[in-house]
Amino acid sequence: MDREDTGDTQQEETNPTSGEAKKKKTTTTKRRRKQQLNPNKARDERRSQLVQLRKEAEELEWTLKKWQDLRAAHRLMKRRRPMIAIFLLCGRRYAEHENFRLKEQVKERLMVKEMAQSEGSRRLRRTNLPPGYIQRMAATLFEELAAGMQVCYYLGANTPVPADVRPHTPLLRGGLKGEERRFFDRRLVPFSMEVASNAWWRDWHSYRGHASEHVGDVVVESFGLEMNDFRSKSSVTCYGQQILRRETEDTRTVFVWNTYLEPFEFDGERVKGIYFLEQYHMLVKPDEAEEEDGGEVCTRMSVCYVVTPYFLDLTLRSDPKIGKLIDFLVGALFSNLKAANDRIEDLLLDQGLQKYSRSVGG
Repeated sequence: MDREDTGDTQQEETNPTSGEAKKKKTTTTKRRRKQQLNPNKARDERRSQLVQLRKEAEELEWTLKKWQDLRAAHRLMKRRRPMIAIFLLCGRRYAEHENFRLKEQVKERLMVKEMAQSEGSRRLRRTNLPPGYIQRMAATLFEELAAGMQVCYYLGANTPVPADVRPHTPLLRGGLKGEERRFFDRRLVPFSMEVASNAWWRDWHSYRGHASEHVGDVVVESFGLEMNDFRSKSSVTCYGQQILRRETEDTRTVFVWNTYLEPFEFDGERVKGIYFLEQYHMLVKPDEAEEEDGGEVCTRMSVCYVVTPYFLDLTLRSDPKIGKLIDFLVGALFSNLKAANDRIEDLLLDQGLQKYSRSVGG
């Protein structure tokens, strides 16, 4: 009995210890479960869903805005399409106009180049008249030229050179045999009207002619004229009579001349049945634009030169040799006139340099 009691007692002593351990373990497990459980789990889930929905809403708003911008740009482009077409058309027309202008400018430069080459190869000089040739000319030529001087003066003084004509550029009108051809030239020189007109008058008297009458501002003369082209090896010899008149007014100076020119030899062969009438009008007056701007004194020199062939025999109008003669003679006259205007500018420049050197030296 005593042993059994002892064994029971030991068992009882052992069981309380294991029970306590179980209680501790259960308590620990419950605590862990309590720690793992989140009382705000549902709220956190709703919050995360709300954040996700907000992100999706922002993306959708951005996409909507992008599509709206594209649609607005498409509508704007659709409205502007006619204007764009107009702009493209205007640009193309402007480009075509500019190309045409450049082509014309190139043609003008080529023409000037050809004229410069021809000027270098051509020579025009006064010569003595053939013996007895003056007696064969009609005595009424000077009377007819003098009768037309007043008309020429009126036309020259009241018909200015077109303002759109470029300086130093000849303008030929017509081109058919027998029709008049014109040369316009306009130059602006930094000198007074008196100095410019005196330079032109002095250059005129550098020619050698047989003056029949030289009274004041009127010159009446007859002369022989020889023209040579060393490139084409062509030459023409002419007889001429002319009357020159200078009118000096308060605000301008007018030069007018009428010339009768008859070729009698071309490339060594006799020529008959054709003559030329030349009319020259030149206005020398102060430039109004420069005076209004308060700049230096400038003078505008405007020239209108007309050459008209006349045929005594109508069959000469279709003669190719006569046509070649007309082109050669008119081209030589135009080249000589342009060279004379250039020479006057050089003369004015030399006078200005001499005056400046004297003032500096003094």
